[in-house]
Amino acid sequence: MIEDFPNQKFIAGGEESYGLMIGDEVRDKDAITASLLAYEMMSFYKQNNTSVFHQLIKLYIKYGFYKEKLISIVKEGQKGQKEINDIIEHFRKTPLNFIGESKVKYVCDYQKSIKKNILTQKTETIELPKSNVIEFESIDGYKLILRPSGTEPKIKMYISVNSKIQTISEFKEVNLMLDAKLNEIVSKINL
Repeated sequence: MIEDFPNQKFIAGGEESYGLMIGDEVRDKDAITASLLAYEMMSFYKQNNTSVFHQLIKLYIKYGFYKEKLISIVKEGQKGQKEINDIIEHFRKTPLNFIGESKVKYVCDYQKSIKKNILTQKTETIELPKSNVIEFESIDGYKLILRPSGTEPKIKMYISVNSKIQTISEFKEVNLMLDAKLNEIVSKINL
């Protein structure tokens, strides 16, 4: 949500392939609508002696600084499909205990429709269509998700980390720290 923008609130939806959809006028993700809104935002903030970047950091201060990384590993042919399924099955049978240095709290198995709290051993039902996806969430809100691509011979690993940020001047330091956490997690998973 973009705040403080000509007395309007927008909801923007996006995806890892960088498709973007603004509002509900266009029925699919496109770059034209997103480009027009980006231009309008830049113009508005420039007229108000600020920038989109400055406003983004203000959102990080308010909601937290979240950073993500996507790793895609190609596994060709029938052998590759089996390798992808084996990797996901391995994580299903042997869940992670930590994401980086952060203890795992939840394991979500979308194929079994179960979300399990590792700390309390309580489970709840996931009310979404079944899918061969495993998600881990840590006590710090870090996430690691594994899933096969729906269109390509790949296994995808999504990693999300976050941190609080108090002032604009902290941005560079926190950004570097989150990059280091992402790289550490990738090296420990070692797909």
